[in-house]
Amino acid sequence: MTSFTPSVPENTTVSALTLARGRAAHLRNVILGLTRQTRQPDELVIGVMQDRLYDDLPQTDFPIRQVQVTGNELPLSRARNTVAAEAKGDCLVFLDVDCIPAPELIADYMGYVVPGNGLIMGEVNYLPAGTATEGWSYPKLEAVAVRHSDRQGPPAEGLKRCNDYRCFWSLNFAIHREDWDRSGGFDERFTG
Repeated sequence: MTSFTPSVPENTTVSALTLARGRAAHLRNVILGLTRQTRQPDELVIGVMQDRLYDDLPQTDFPIRQVQVTGNELPLSRARNTVAAEAKGDCLVFLDVDCIPAPELIADYMGYVVPGNGLIMGEVNYLPAGTATEGWSYPKLEAVAVRHSDRQGPPAEGLKRCNDYRCFWSLNFAIHREDWDRSGGFDERFTG
């Protein structure tokens, strides 16, 4: 086990990245969650995998850019690579459209995403159907959220290195741009 010490420069910029096809209510929740962060992202880039862009998105203090990614099947890998290429931030925070980020998510990631730390995965809890409706609040979500039974929880403090690629879960992770560029991104042969 290796632990990491946070040492992120104060001028680090953060791009939040998500992908969407349909699921407008989910997208609204991701955006609302980003507006409620203790440290908001500097931008949100949405990979739109449908014919039309989203309208009537929540107001934010950060810019939102939508980038269309075409394909009949869900082009998830290409879409993730596209939003990363469009992003301007040093820290790339990937969130699936059905993830509502906890209020400290961006700040927590910023504490560890530096060149050489690689990919950082966040914890994900599941919500019962109908929980994330209009007017949701963090206390209500926390009261009913459950951990995935097959996932190892986060370490008590800091980070823990995992060298088993099968542990990677793409629905909530962050990486420094330099590490992303070195990785070559996602294999675009993967769809669906």
